Amino acid sequence: MGLVSSTSFQTLVHRYKGDYKVKDFSCWKQYLCMAFGQLTHRESLSDTMLCLKANADKLYHLGIGDVVAKSTLSTANENRSYLIYFDLSMLLIKQAKQLYLGNSDLEVELDNNVFAIDATTIDLCLSTFYWATFRSTKGGIKLHTQLDLKTSIPEFRYFSTASVHDVNALDFISFEANSFYIMDRGYVDYKRLYKIDCCEAFYITRAKDNEYILKLLFSQGMFYSFSSPDSPRVVGVWLTTKIRTNMRQRRCVALYSENFFIEDRHSSKFVYS
Repeated sequence: MGLVSSTSFQTLVHRYKGDYKVKDFSCWKQYLCMAFGQLTHRESLSDTMLCLKANADKLYHLGIGDVVAKSTLSTANENRSYLIYFDLSMLLIKQAKQLYLGNSDLEVELDNNVFAIDATTIDLCLSTFYWATFRSTKGGIKLHTQLDLKTSIPEFRYFSTASVHDVNALDFISFEANSFYIMDRGYVDYKRLYKIDCCEAFYITRAKDNEYILKLLFSQGMFYSFSSPDSPRVVGVWLTTKIRTNMRQRRCVALYSENFFIEDRHSSKFVYS
């Protein structure tokens, strides 16, 4: 807990009035209880409080003091603003990123930032979490994450109901120029990928199974498409502004890029920007 600045924490508490009309169980003690449960891999509030009671003689040294009731902790979690701990986590992430400057866990040496974007569904009991609608028999929420692959520190986190498709998270991410974004095929949406290109960033994703991509070559002010190796066909675009990839079922999707090249890689197709 020594990594957490008490001054910064109290500033956040005063900003969101976390200790307003609180006599004993402050936001700091609430944070210590929840951090204890997280670091010791407790599965519920009951499990957390059981472990705290088993170590009652050590709670004073932890800064918690007397053992609190489960209802006290539960009420604090329900009524106090989550923004206190959200802003605190962003401060800690900022400190961690400073510590990892110059370090990289990647096997490939790149000066650019490399991010992975993915989502995971967390199942919940529908009778308890009635608001987390997912299916008729169970509830759930979805965690969307953008992870910095060099430092393994999350850059972006977003919770939604489990029924929200993964690709919607791209609407909330701020893309950095000259950075790489790695995604699976669930994020293939050309309007959203165009947004990444407009930010002068790059994306790598697997193409969908029902996608047919032409090989394009820019030469002498014209784009040539190679649907077969022996018969190049002029696409008819004079400026490097618009390229169309023919899709099955007679669908066309417009892609925009300053310097663009797509190649069909057969068994494992990747789309690069």
